[in-house]
Amino acid sequence: MFGNYKFLVFRRATPADAPGIIAGINFVCAEGTYFHTPRYIPTPQWEVALYHPETAPDHLLLIAEQGNQLIGSLRLFPRKPGCKEIAELGMFVLPPFRNQGIGSAMIDRALDWASKQGYAEIMLTVHPTNRRAIHLYEKFGFRIRGEYREPEEGGWRDRGWLWMSRTVGGAR
Repeated sequence: MFGNYKFLVFRRATPADAPGIIAGINFVCAEGTYFHTPRYIPTPQWEVALYHPETAPDHLLLIAEQGNQLIGSLRLFPRKPGCKEIAELGMFVLPPFRNQGIGSAMIDRALDWASKQGYAEIMLTVHPTNRRAIHLYEKFGFRIRGEYREPEEGGWRDRGWLWMSRTVGGAR
């Protein structure tokens, strides 16, 4: 299922994983079109999830690792802190490990967790040129709901993002 990768582990992140998660985010940000930001920018939700996960039971921060190497991560945070209606999903898998079923395995675990937590909907954003990710999300029942552009100084960014969502507990 996971290519030639043995000893693949999926687990909730601990504070010790924070440097690896941040490094992975920064690596993927440097690729240019996968994240909205050029590098990891801490937010209150990220700080809690990374360093004090025990205080945020409504946040999921999952990692995929092989041996002691972090090869991917998935986050599922409430869209609005304290509100379990909508969760926002974000994820990455490092390049050598893509197209091996790792993203699918993380999403499958996240959907199960979201259902048990009582979330009603999961949303995400994806760049329209990221066809592999769009295909992956559609495989799990996410549908494109619209496109948006982000404001920037002097106008709007010229590249938009697709907004996708799916209900939790619904058919894939």
